[in-house]
Amino acid sequence: INEIVFNANGSKIATASQDQTIKVWDTLTGRMDRSFDVRDEVRSLTYCIDDSIIAAALADGKIKLLNLGEQESTTLRGHRGQVFSIDYRANEKQLISLGSDDTLRFWDILTGKQLRIMEKNDWKNLPDTMLTDIGFNPKSGEAIVVLTGDSRYFAHSSDGSMFASKGFDSTVKIWDAKTKTEQATFKAHEKPLQGVWFSQDASKLYTFCAAEKSIKIWDIKSRRALKTIPIPLEKPRCCAFHPQGKMFAAAGGKDICIIDLNE
Repeated sequence: INEIVFNANGSKIATASQDQTIKVWDTLTGRMDRSFDVRDEVRSLTYCIDDSIIAAALADGKIKLLNLGEQESTTLRGHRGQVFSIDYRANEKQLISLGSDDTLRFWDILTGKQLRIMEKNDWKNLPDTMLTDIGFNPKSGEAIVVLTGDSRYFAHSSDGSMFASKGFDSTVKIWDAKTKTEQATFKAHEKPLQGVWFSQDASKLYTFCAAEKSIKIWDIKSRRALKTIPIPLEKPRCCAFHPQGKMFAAAGGKDICIIDLNE
């Protein structure tokens, strides 16, 4: 398993594996609800349209829209090369994708139509580096692009006022979403991180390090580690945070574990 994501209410998780399948699981019973054969490596997953569709970014440049109600799929084509990352903007029912061709592409999730293309050259004063991640601010709808030289994983606070980015030197940076100014920097782990998330009230930050098999909880104001949560997997690879902050789902190899934050 190399990708994992919760749906909006946290009742389901979707996983993507090296066997080129996407599976949907019930978080309460642990049972698999369904499986899709996508026939390629999945680079990014997200739920769309009231959790009725799963969008999957594929290594061959295509995007699959998997309809959970009808067991059907739609293929979006446009990128030249791999698709690194995708995200969904619910209020406009748009999907945004970022590819190795250094383009951002906006899609109508209902029709599958490509609405807009933004080339790397469309941005002024952009460093000569590859674009690697993308996401929407949950409040303003603004899209933020992440550069290879800066970070790979980032997260917004639920109120849209802050975002956090993970550097390749295992540091985490907190940014003001409005001014785009750096507010804090601290070293989160000794080894590279694979995930970062805000708590619901934006007072805490969660960081995931696969090599250390742990999740750390940080107080943002003091930048102090409050707790370290061990992950009971031999080789954890990916992790997802519950939308309401109730739990984590971690995966590695063929195994998935649920970590309840209330226990």
